[in-house]
Amino acid sequence: TTLLHDMAYIRQPEAIEVLRYYLQSDERLPRIREPIPGTCYCQYALDILAQIIKDFPIKEKHIGSYTQSEIDQARKWMKNKNNWINSIRR
Repeated sequence: TTLLHDMAYIRQPEAIEVLRYYLQSDERLPRIREPIPGTCYCQYALDILAQIIKDFPIKEKHIGSYTQSEIDQARKWMKNKNNWINSIRR
């Protein structure tokens, strides 16, 4: 997840595409404790995108606190938004 933050730091279209990929993913980090599943990578990607894209539809929260509805909304927005690159905070 540190690399995702590093990708956001460079704020280039290619880096945002990597974050976009992880936003679409349902893959999870490994479990820390047996009964608790690992955090979904999309939580990290969503948090980063909420920080760096000006008109992103979801407001920044804490990783792990985004609802499935917010994740779905962010995924749909990134899929349908053609000109989000001009909205990157520099």
